[in-house]
Amino acid sequence: MDDDSLGRTIRMGAALWALPQPPEAPEDDPATVEAASAVDRLLEELGWDSAREIGSLSPSYRTLVTTVATLNRLGYPCGTPELARYARHMERVAEHDLDRLDVFPEEVEKVEAAVAAAVLYEPVLLMLRRIAQEEQSVRRFGM
Repeated sequence: MDDDSLGRTIRMGAALWALPQPPEAPEDDPATVEAASAVDRLLEELGWDSAREIGSLSPSYRTLVTTVATLNRLGYPCGTPELARYARHMERVAEHDLDRLDVFPEEVEKVEAAVAAAVLYEPVLLMLRRIAQEEQSVRRFGM
């Protein structure tokens, strides 16, 4: 994070990859193989080429594959079409996240802010999603 010879993306990635991660599914599990294929198709469809290059080196990629495999195993289909709708929204959120880094003058502060946002804003996003679900449920189905 403090190495000025590295670019911002590498520095932020190193810091974010160091955060705790949930356990991963076994790579040879058929549900995991299917989920990895769906995630790879998603990344290709979205044109997220750097994410495709990094692939399973990324803890986020591995966690996504594990979670998709679990959903599919439990009978809640989660393939490329389902993921694509969420991914497009998250791309806009990510753009906003990175735009907010520009208020910090130093590179190290930008990286620190990215880590803080990952840790502190993820619960905010999750709770906003849940509140939006509650609101949509009342609008669609009433109390």
